[in-house]
Amino acid sequence: MYPVAPLLDSGRLSVSDIHTLYWERRGNPDGIPVVFLHGGPGFIAKAEYTQLFPPDKFHTFLFDQRGAGRSTPYAELKDNTTPNLAEDINRLRLHFGLNKWAVTGVSWGSALALAYAQTYPEQVTHLLLRGVSLAERSGADWFVQAGTHHLFPDWWEDYEAFIPSAERHDMMAAYSHRLNCGDSSVELEAAKQFNVWDTAISALRLPLDDIAEIRKDPATLLSVARLFCHYAANDFFLADRPIIANMDKIAHLPGHIVHGRYDMICPMSAAWKLHKAWPASQLHIIPDAGHSQWEPGIISKMTEILHIL
Repeated sequence: MYPVAPLLDSGRLSVSDIHTLYWERRGNPDGIPVVFLHGGPGFIAKAEYTQLFPPDKFHTFLFDQRGAGRSTPYAELKDNTTPNLAEDINRLRLHFGLNKWAVTGVSWGSALALAYAQTYPEQVTHLLLRGVSLAERSGADWFVQAGTHHLFPDWWEDYEAFIPSAERHDMMAAYSHRLNCGDSSVELEAAKQFNVWDTAISALRLPLDDIAEIRKDPATLLSVARLFCHYAANDFFLADRPIIANMDKIAHLPGHIVHGRYDMICPMSAAWKLHKAWPASQLHIIPDAGHSQWEPGIISKMTEILHIL
């Protein structure tokens, strides 16, 4: 990996009556413009992500999506939909006076990248997607209800135990209720349990340090749990414009798909399905990786692609 790309500047952009986004520009101001879309929804665009990008080659734009990280208001659900976020990306492009840019999206950010590209195909030069999500309810159910508990029954036990048995038939709804109940202690405990589960199944090697951090300070990840449940319960606000059904709009765009063979959060079937619907894409299956951005095989392939892009 490279050093964290130097910060050029940072600021805030108002995108609605209530939402203001935090953004950063890093790297080479004369380099190839690329916008990085973080996962979640609700995570944060950490500067460390720029370690994948050759700093002399890329002019990298980072921002925290609505309700996430340093954007305000924190963990806000109102006016927070996928079409809203796609328009925000375009507002940022116009704010910086760019005609086109490359788009990199990870996990949920890959679905957002595709939704944005399908809305503004003429403004995208290239797509680089990692840990692909197609923003489908079936994928969300696999993660929180119907699939991964068979592989991680030990970690599922605590995640499930937080919810009374009468409500366990719909873990998404049960967690969503507690994440929005108005009692901060209950909301934070729900956020802790949700994010510990998410993190425990994210990598081949159990990330114990990350889990310890979540248990110590769950408030920083309230947005992840709350926004994920909000988006998933609403079919990621893409029921009328599903990603795969609209791939013809970006069939011409070149792109790379990087996916861990043992991704338990976004199963590889999503990456395969996307690749089959996108003739211009190249699929890179990492044989010894899960979902995490920081697995060695993922890092190696992402930096390799960005070096030759």
